[in-house]
Amino acid sequence: MSTQSKLNRPNIIVVLCDQLRPFELSCYGHPVVSTPCIDWLAEHGVKFEQAVTNNPVCTPARSCLLSGQYSRTCVGDLSNTIDESPPYQRNKFPNPTIAEILKKFGYRTCLIGKWHIDAHPGLMGFDYYVYPKVHHLNKNQLYFDPSGRSFIVEGYASDYNKKILTSCLDEYQNSNEPFFIFYNIAMPHMPFFDVPEHYQRYYSPSQVKLRDNVWINGEIAYDERWFKIYIWDYIYYMGYFDKELQLPADFDLRSLTALYYGMVKYVDDQVGEIINTLEKYNHLDDTIIIFTSDHGDNLGSHHLFNKSQLYEESIRIPFIWYYPKLFRPAINQYQIAQIIDVVPTILDLCDIDIPKYIQGQSLAPILLGDKEELSINQAFIETDRYHIGIRTPSHLFGMAINPEQPSIINKDLFLFNLRDDPWQVHNKLLEQDEYKIFKDLRKALVRWHENIPWFKGVKHSI
Repeated sequence: MSTQSKLNRPNIIVVLCDQLRPFELSCYGHPVVSTPCIDWLAEHGVKFEQAVTNNPVCTPARSCLLSGQYSRTCVGDLSNTIDESPPYQRNKFPNPTIAEILKKFGYRTCLIGKWHIDAHPGLMGFDYYVYPKVHHLNKNQLYFDPSGRSFIVEGYASDYNKKILTSCLDEYQNSNEPFFIFYNIAMPHMPFFDVPEHYQRYYSPSQVKLRDNVWINGEIAYDERWFKIYIWDYIYYMGYFDKELQLPADFDLRSLTALYYGMVKYVDDQVGEIINTLEKYNHLDDTIIIFTSDHGDNLGSHHLFNKSQLYEESIRIPFIWYYPKLFRPAINQYQIAQIIDVVPTILDLCDIDIPKYIQGQSLAPILLGDKEELSINQAFIETDRYHIGIRTPSHLFGMAINPEQPSIINKDLFLFNLRDDPWQVHNKLLEQDEYKIFKDLRKALVRWHENIPWFKGVKHSI
């Protein structure tokens, strides 16, 4: 590995949102939602127009981000952990995470906010951590820290996370060691009921611009159960106060989407606070800021809700890199960036050798302005519904696997030409003009599936 002095390495903060798709950000072209703080990062950094998660579910996506590996390899599972607060153990993640690697090279490492990973953060390379219980609350949340205690934080989680960030930067102020902060903003994940009322009312249903694929045969998506889950989350689906939880009159997809818009505004304000805090401590220009999300949200498209699907609404994520010392402002429209690229890119930018077990690739040549496109320009995606897919700049091909084997089964096959059909409503699988593309993508996806290993037991090389 490199012997570069740690004093020359940048500070790093990964700002991760939950269930935020790029389509509702003004820097990605939304005509209604205004996100000036995220837009500022995009204007002064490098924005990837086409970025995807490698698994559109919380736990596996976050695991991919920290490990630089596919979820089948780093945790051996494609779905969420059910532990609301992980015990002090690590039975997965056979290789060092980004926090462990950076710590080895002199970084101080810190986790702030949502964790939702099937391992304890204290065993994953974090010197300090403050994280909430998995169940989603934006107010009066239960937290954990290295003392081993649990405690209720009165008020909004966003305010407490900012307080912890300030405290950490205070502590780091007189240190020569660079820092790595994994800062988790949970919104716009449900529930929507317990955010400040200002955000609940920020946009009205009349302002909503719905995506073209929320209609099927002229019928707009509607699902009373899912609407209640978006508003109340586990309070509803666990049966608490079920009879008392009634939707407002005339509540429909526009009403729900307006609430989602408000949650995006809440995220943007928090990004602004992060920027201001870094500037206050004179770290804005010496810190790599990575802004992204674990996955998107179907939000009625294809009459589907939540995540877990091989559709653009589920898999697409915002992906913005800011570091004025090295990056010229740019918009990349060509490269398929992916969440497993975060680790190798950080290591490359820090002049640290990329371990061979990393399955992502470094985007540094693009960030540094040397290239617009890498020789490998595709992403492989797997979901907890045991569908796998390959995303290229122009197409998305998907198929199913048998969860028991797991072997490929010829069902649920689809091929979308995203340039001609961005809404994914015309399956081109059987069309003659797309047959060669179908054969090539299927061959590449089968090869990937057969060659990417599954983690099957406790084996650490830490």
